[in-house]
Amino acid sequence: MDAIRKAAERVEQSVLETVGSASKTELSPLLLEKLKMADDIKVKCEKLVHAMEKHIPSDPRLTSSFSNHSHPADAVAQAMKELADSAECWPEMAEKACAIRMFRSGQNVYKTLCRSEKSYIENSAIHFIAPMKQFLIADIKRLEQERRELMTLRVDMDSARNRAAKHEECAPEAERATHDFERQKDIVEEEIRGLERKLGLVCISVKTYVDDHVTYLETSLEAMRELQKAARGEDMKGEEKKNGEIIVESAITKAV
Repeated sequence: MDAIRKAAERVEQSVLETVGSASKTELSPLLLEKLKMADDIKVKCEKLVHAMEKHIPSDPRLTSSFSNHSHPADAVAQAMKELADSAECWPEMAEKACAIRMFRSGQNVYKTLCRSEKSYIENSAIHFIAPMKQFLIADIKRLEQERRELMTLRVDMDSARNRAAKHEECAPEAERATHDFERQKDIVEEEIRGLERKLGLVCISVKTYVDDHVTYLETSLEAMRELQKAARGEDMKGEEKKNGEIIVESAITKAV
C-alpha cells in the first residue's frame, strides 16, 4: 500500500508542477552545470569508442582465440610459400634464385604482419576499448542511476513539503524527505567528483592505445622494408647475379 501511495503522490506532484500549481525545488546552478558536463563527457566518450571500433579491425577471426582461422596476411604468406615451392621446379626461370629468395622472405614477412596485427587488435581491445566501455557502463551509468534517484527524491520532498504546508502533522514526513534528498544530492556530487578523477584513466587508455598502435606500425614497416630489400636484392651481401643466377664470391676471389 505504501508503494502504491508513494507512486500516486509522485504522479500528483508531477502533474501539479506541470500545470504550475505546486512548488518545485530546483537544483543549484553549480550542480546542474556539473551534471551537464557529465552528460557531455558521456556523449564524447561514446563517440570516441564508436569511432575507434570502426578504425580498429574488429574481425574476431584476427584474435588469438580464433588463431586457427585464416587471416588475410596468413593467406598471402601461404601463397608466397607455394609460389616459392613452384619456382624451384622452373629450370629456365630468369632470376630464379632471387625470385625464390623474395618469395621466401615474403612468406616470413606476411607471417610477421599477421602476428603484429593480431597483437595490435588484442592490445587495443584490452588497453583501450575495454577500459573505455567499463568507464561508460560502470561509472557513467552509476551516476545516471544516482541522478534518477535524486530526481525521484526531489519529487517526494516537494510533495511532502506541499502536504506539510497544508497539514502540520505531515511536517515530520517532509523533514525525512528533505534529509533523504540532501543525502542523495551528496552522493550525486561525489559520483561527479569520481567521474572527474576517472577521466585521468581515460587519458591513460588513449596514451596506451597510441603506444600499441605505434608498435604495430613500426613492426609492420620494418617487416615490409625487409621484403623490399629482398625484392631489390639488397639482402644478398657478398653475392653477384650472373645469367639470372646467384654466384657467391669465394673468399679467395675476394682476396684477389
